Amino acid sequence: MQKVWLFMVVTVILGAVSCQYKKEQQAESQEQKDTTVASIPDSTIVGTSGDFGQSTFSLITEKGDTLELLRELPNGDPSSIAGDIDSEQRYAITYEKKDGELFLKTAVNLTQLETFAKEYKLANGAVVYNNDTLNIEVLNDTAFIAKGRSGKVWNVKKK
Repeated sequence: MQKVWLFMVVTVILGAVSCQYKKEQQAESQEQKDTTVASIPDSTIVGTSGDFGQSTFSLITEKGDTLELLRELPNGDPSSIAGDIDSEQRYAITYEKKDGELFLKTAVNLTQLETFAKEYKLANGAVVYNNDTLNIEVLNDTAFIAKGRSGKVWNVKKK
């Protein structure tokens, strides 16, 4: 009976230590990913949206250039767009150029984002909020739902 009791105690202790070690490894891994994103030269372009078609996206950059982009990637996958697509809105985008065409990779409606989050940074098309790189799941005039790489979830809704 004592051997069984001793075995159970040792198992619980090893399990607890193992879980803590895994959490520390995950935290270090996340920190390395966030540092890597920040160390790559930023490819984000910010501007104001112009006209749209069903498959096009127009952006007037802060430098005054007009970009006419296709809203799909060269392989046919759709572009990743967080927020509504409206004229005269501020956007942060990334794009890919192939065979003389510009393909929208990512777009974030900054006008809508800023109604929920004022203190954010942009890094290669990603939104960094509270030192956490976000995957925006919902962004519109009434809701902002995002999950950080850290696992934290932001769920903000307007009344």
